[in-house]
Amino acid sequence: MDVAVWLRGLGLERYEAAFRDNEIDWDALPKLTTSTASASARVVRRSGRTTRGTSGPPTADPPKPSHKPEDHRELIFRFGGDLGVRALSIWAWALWHGGCPNQAIKAGHEALRQARQSVHLETLAYGLSYSCLTAVSARQAPEAEELANELAAFAREHGFAFLFGHGLIAQGWAMTQRLPGVAAVERIRDGLAATRADADAKPHPIDLVQERFDLAIMPVSPPDSTLVRRTLAKWHHVLCCAPAYLEKHPEPRSPADLAGHNCLLYAYTPFSDHWPFLDARGNTVIARVSTTLVTTSITVLRAAATAGLGLWLSPPFIVSDLLASTELVPLLRDYRLSEREIVALYPHRRHMTAKLRTFIDMLVDRFAEEHRWLDAASGR
Repeated sequence: MDVAVWLRGLGLERYEAAFRDNEIDWDALPKLTTSTASASARVVRRSGRTTRGTSGPPTADPPKPSHKPEDHRELIFRFGGDLGVRALSIWAWALWHGGCPNQAIKAGHEALRQARQSVHLETLAYGLSYSCLTAVSARQAPEAEELANELAAFAREHGFAFLFGHGLIAQGWAMTQRLPGVAAVERIRDGLAATRADADAKPHPIDLVQERFDLAIMPVSPPDSTLVRRTLAKWHHVLCCAPAYLEKHPEPRSPADLAGHNCLLYAYTPFSDHWPFLDARGNTVIARVSTTLVTTSITVLRAAATAGLGLWLSPPFIVSDLLASTELVPLLRDYRLSEREIVALYPHRRHMTAKLRTFIDMLVDRFAEEHRWLDAASGR
């Protein structure tokens, strides 16, 4: 099968040239192991479909002329990165461990080139991280150290603590290649500490005044703020799951029934494992839930929910597409959680520029027009 046809079937035809230039052809695919092929293929997701790795080349649906990649460009910011850069980055690593070093190096360079062209900061940090990882795997110490230095500086400047830790670890490895000693070991320990600290950290609000931001848009209104706020939209969480989950478990009819289900938890949710529902009379009904998955990644929660691994209490705008396609179905429609607001926050009205005022007015009008992703569970 032609790799170009495979890419078109995934809606990734704009990466045909990159795969061709990096000699990633169909003959290279069978050389990958099951695990590495799966790892690289899982990141190439379009419209909720994933190409799975097997013992042979990945397969894909035939190309669909009606598919429009531009319809999915907003996924860059929904999922925290350019999917093409992520695919090439992991592909480079997979190619190296699959015994294709030349293709791996070229793919890594192409991934980093595209990452440098992105306006999305975390995409560049991600590209640097995987390029550095590929260089470490190839034992290319000078290149790995150069990339590690850039990654650590960039991640630290922009607050990517976990990737900053990766940079420090790679720096320590590069130091061991030049002059093994205590300093290199300490650098690696600092990197491990940074990654652990990030895993336990809670997100902290940005100081708009101190950091000179004109505007912030938040999915929830902060409880106490000196900032001026303007409501853009109101929303309620939606409890949902995949139809496949309901084939194996009884559908819950009340919050009390959730005790017998596995629930998927977002680490930063304000109500942890105590979900405060409101009944038809407005009375609060607390459901204490249990889980086998707690994560900070919305992408992981979407994948786990659609795979039928549990129930998910999600903001509607995160799952509107999945509810519309019936990959997820809403539950407990007779109950709801307290209302929340998407708000625009800005430091003051007195010194607001005409440009900012016009932009906020446009946001208000646009949110009023677009209710599909806020009323996702209602079917409207």
